[in-house]
Amino acid sequence: MSSGSPGPTFVLLLVLSAATGACAPRLLDADQLERRLSREISERLDVANVAVECPDDAEARQGAKLGCVARAPGETQGLRIQVTQLDGDGNVVWEIAGPAG
Repeated sequence: MSSGSPGPTFVLLLVLSAATGACAPRLLDADQLERRLSREISERLDVANVAVECPDDAEARQGAKLGCVARAPGETQGLRIQVTQLDGDGNVVWEIAGPAG
């Protein structure tokens, strides 16, 4: 096939991949969120190198809430961090919600 035009199979694959991508929910960048929270919580509590763990599968959606856990270095006990999404672009606000078990 050297006609230069894409075959019907190729066109169908493009349509299916575009449709599938449009339906898949956008996820928050958990690594980026964890780094930001780590920095901000470390500053607020005046504790260096706070480690933060957040779910990897949180959908980026305005108003959605998710829970993360922050731990100081060497500590097994942590703090629950309540994160609220301000929009679907990853902008969030957070608050310390109490001890984590």
